[in-house]
Amino acid sequence: MRKMKLINILLIMALLFTLVPAASAEAAVTTDAASLKQLFDRVDDKSKWDWYMNQSPDQGHIAFGEAFVMKAYVLMYEATKDKRYLDDFIKVADSVLDRRDSVRGVKDYRGLSLPAWRTNKFSSEYKIYALHTGLIVTPMAQFASVVKKDSNLASYGSKANVYLQAAKDGIAVHYGDNIRYPDNNSTWIEDSNKMYLERPINMSLGLGSAMLAVYEATGDKTYLDKGTKIANFLKGYLKVNSSVNGYVWGYYPNDARNRFTNTMEDTNHTIYDMEFVNLAYRNGIFSSADMQMFANTGSKLMVKSGGTIADAVDGSGTYDHPAEFANWLWFEPWAPSLFDVSYNLLEARNSISPKELAGAAMLNYAYARKNGSAPEPNPEPEPEPTPNPAGNIVVNGDFSAGTTGWINLNNSGTVQTASDGNKYLANSYNFDLIQELNPAPGVYKLNARSMSGSSGSGARILIQYRDASGNKTTPYNFEYSNSGSGWEAMPEMTLDVPSSAAVVRIYLLNASKSGSHYFDNVTLVPAGGTPTPPAPAPDTEAPTVDVTAPSSGSDLKGTVNLDSRAADNVGVSSLSFAYAANPNGTWTHIGDAQLATDAAKDGTWRLAWDITNINSGTYYVRATAVDAAGNKSISEPVAYKLNSISNNMLTNGDFSADTTGWINLNNSGTVRTGSDGNKYLSNSYNFDLIQELNPAPGVYKLNASSMRGSSGSGARILIQYRDASGKKTTPYDFEYSNSGSDWEAMPEMTLNVPSSAAVVRIYLLNASKSGTHYFDDVSLVPAGGTSTPPPAPAPDTESPTTTVTAPSSGSDLKDTVTLESSASDNLGVSSLAFAYAANPNSNWVDVGDAQLAAGAAKEGTWRLAWDVTNISSGTYYVRATAVDAAGNKSVSEPVPYELNPDTDSPTAAVTAPSSGSDLKGTVNLDSRAVDNVGVSSLAVAYAANPNGTWTHVGDAQLAAGTAKEGTWRLAWDVTNINSGTYYVRATAVDAAGNKSISEPVAYKVNPVTAPVNMISNGDFSAGTAGWTNLNNAGTIRTASDGNKYLANSYNFDVFQEFSPASGEYKLNIKTMQGSANTGARVVIQFRDAGGNKTVPYDLEYTNRGSGWEAMPETTVQVPTGVKVMRIYLLAGSGTTGTQYFDDVTLLPAK
Repeated sequence: MRKMKLINILLIMALLFTLVPAASAEAAVTTDAASLKQLFDRVDDKSKWDWYMNQSPDQGHIAFGEAFVMKAYVLMYEATKDKRYLDDFIKVADSVLDRRDSVRGVKDYRGLSLPAWRTNKFSSEYKIYALHTGLIVTPMAQFASVVKKDSNLASYGSKANVYLQAAKDGIAVHYGDNIRYPDNNSTWIEDSNKMYLERPINMSLGLGSAMLAVYEATGDKTYLDKGTKIANFLKGYLKVNSSVNGYVWGYYPNDARNRFTNTMEDTNHTIYDMEFVNLAYRNGIFSSADMQMFANTGSKLMVKSGGTIADAVDGSGTYDHPAEFANWLWFEPWAPSLFDVSYNLLEARNSISPKELAGAAMLNYAYARKNGSAPEPNPEPEPEPTPNPAGNIVVNGDFSAGTTGWINLNNSGTVQTASDGNKYLANSYNFDLIQELNPAPGVYKLNARSMSGSSGSGARILIQYRDASGNKTTPYNFEYSNSGSGWEAMPEMTLDVPSSAAVVRIYLLNASKSGSHYFDNVTLVPAGGTPTPPAPAPDTEAPTVDVTAPSSGSDLKGTVNLDSRAADNVGVSSLSFAYAANPNGTWTHIGDAQLATDAAKDGTWRLAWDITNINSGTYYVRATAVDAAGNKSISEPVAYKLNSISNNMLTNGDFSADTTGWINLNNSGTVRTGSDGNKYLSNSYNFDLIQELNPAPGVYKLNASSMRGSSGSGARILIQYRDASGKKTTPYDFEYSNSGSDWEAMPEMTLNVPSSAAVVRIYLLNASKSGTHYFDDVSLVPAGGTSTPPPAPAPDTESPTTTVTAPSSGSDLKDTVTLESSASDNLGVSSLAFAYAANPNSNWVDVGDAQLAAGAAKEGTWRLAWDVTNISSGTYYVRATAVDAAGNKSVSEPVPYELNPDTDSPTAAVTAPSSGSDLKGTVNLDSRAVDNVGVSSLAVAYAANPNGTWTHVGDAQLAAGTAKEGTWRLAWDVTNINSGTYYVRATAVDAAGNKSISEPVAYKVNPVTAPVNMISNGDFSAGTAGWTNLNNAGTIRTASDGNKYLANSYNFDVFQEFSPASGEYKLNIKTMQGSANTGARVVIQFRDAGGNKTVPYDLEYTNRGSGWEAMPETTVQVPTGVKVMRIYLLAGSGTTGTQYFDDVTLLPAK
């Protein structure tokens, strides 16, 4: 059957070659892995990337610069396994995280300080774009994925956790239930099938890449579901270009305002799109057929003759940065020519951009895939092993079922597939690939096939016997050097298994320490006269496992060895450790242990655990043991104290003594007790829970544990410095969004305390205004060295003093006013509240709690905004009550104020006739007047100059409405007033004498009738008013003499639309040549009632000189039935420059 399929494929290929004309072929690129790595290292100019770190993050450099540098380093590690690229990644990523808004303490245009990167590069406001966040956090999640899948990278685990959390936090800025003040970068249109932003398509795909990258790192299908929906949205806009059988799509195909619905996606943005497509393919959302379609687009539409790259997916234009096209190498398995194109664009470059650096990394990555067949997502499960040859006791010796039956420690051995579908083993120099057998005593024949792999050296098969006590001997160590490059049968090997051998181990490995060797068809059969042993019974017995060291309850710091004892009837294949803050919560993988003593049947496994970057607290460790049959068991968790803090500057940071040591204004914070007896703090959104410290100047590390309470939002820790005079600054405002529902360690925070800080305040609160958040294990320790907490203060019995200082006594108060009070205390005022009363001896009403506005808690000014709008007018008294941390209280003397006296002036506006009207005879002048109490009178006046002398017209009468809000009317006879433009204004007065004068309104009095120009604003003195200016294509320019005129290029975006009566008209226009070289063009279009359009006039004029010239007068005949007439002004066809227009008139013919 396989032979028939092969024949059919060859026939089809032959037919295709007869039908498709041969393209002119360039010589294929000849290179190797070392040369490609050298190319990357040559252009990896770290001084250039360091430049980005010193630029303002608000300029968007991170998303379009450092994000691609990070992407390049991840790809280079995947291609070369050289860990220095991971170290280079960390340097860039740590700097990027330090420049998040939430770390810098800066806010976006909504007033939010979020774990993302704002920019004002594309707007006058600071905005956070979904695309930018997606570009930045995607490589961070990919770094985490690479680390978590390779136990050899365990030392990078803590960094991977930080970057993965940063990626989740970044996504949560744009998608989630806790977004405050959502905008068009976080408002998703979502249904059961698709989701997207009302933004250009790359914005949705950019964040979609981050979601799929987080899914790959965590397995959390919530992210896969969202990524799938975004992919479905993209699929809806993919169109097939039948000439190449490739996909094309638009830049903003769902633009609600129809500005970009016909604009093809440009090459620059496809770089972001294709990252998403590749991730979607890897996760089974796009098919291999889809990838072929995208590959056809890249190789057949976008790659143009002469080595240039198109500017859009439909093949139009020429891209200014062609080397960036190497980022399309995701599709190289389906279009191998992309490799040569990319190599030729990059090979000679010495200085490149970050996107081109990612392209150079893609060359290495594509080469490392060996230009093999395209990898399919979600591979099918391994098939059952093919039946063994008669008597063979080796399970799955032909590797048709992957590594089933073999112990494969550290996943060192890999099963590869040849072009004919045959599977075989590849392994390097290690003792990790083993099959463990229990043959009867006797003589056996061992056979195997081998082939030189990447090492070029020989094969090695080592045989080990183990007795019932685990004692081992190595009686056979076979080596074979292949004579050629193909598969060869190793010489048959004879094994004499003694009765003392309870277990026989067969190890397959490369004979030298570099490269790998291939093995297949491994058999072990009895020699003549030896009985064939029965097939072993299936192993269903799970191992037993316990964590044995360190002892339970130990204090752990630095790097410690974790030991576990594990036993199994056949043998333990692997053992891994994990830890958790809650034994019933989420467990974090530490790494895979190695067998340290004894044997796989019963031995001690060991793993070195670096806990340096784990926050202080109690944690639980457990071990999971797995045998070759997949049976698994998990040990009981063992508790340890990690990184115990002996020099914590904070008092009672674990709340074991309730709120002792903390200022708890209004008892806002409460201490709760968990089911395990642990105490922790619960607080809502307020600034009432504080600890005040007096640390020496220096650098400190702040750590805390947090857990979601009733709000489901994040934790917030605010740091405030106060100098000796009480002046305060807030240098740090930390926020953290918990990823789960259990206790989590917040990322360690660094505080740099200056010598000017006499007092440091630490506030703990919920990040949002609803619900509560929980805190525990709060610590502040010097970054280097130790510090002793200050002694507890003596009891405080002294009351504060306070006085209301503003507004001044007897002031008139209206609307919202600011109340101020000075307050002092020997230790510090904790809170100050205002109250008011109509009688100073009774019935005081609470106004609210003030905030410290100036000075310090020991002596400062407290301030509160008071809205008196709904309080009846009259005399009221205000007093302040100050309280210190010990509960001592004092009340100020009351201060009288007059609330809501009538000092409001009326508002007035002339409302009719409308501004600019022609007035003749006697006209009614209407004015609208509003007053809080009522308008008493309204007079009207006029003037020829609004800044000149005003002439009284008369007093108006209330015609409609009420005195509080009504229309006043006066009849004005303009018969004897000279023709011209005049201004009219109204003056309204209320009963208290408050007066206001309206804005003047211009009218044409007794105008002289002149021919009516059908064109509105034909001299462009009012900009583009009256003209439709799509995409702002036309611009208004101003000459040195102040004259304004229109500049436009070749487009149909600037036109004026009106409805003329049928008849004959005269069209006149002035024009001047700008940068265009084809002259002026004027197009006239008629449209009837059905929308049918004709273009009866298409006028072109070539200027003779460089100044303004009048185009020849054109007679325009408007027939009956024309409902709409359009006049378009543009530069002549075939130019990219501009033409100037002025004084456009269309007058009825006489």
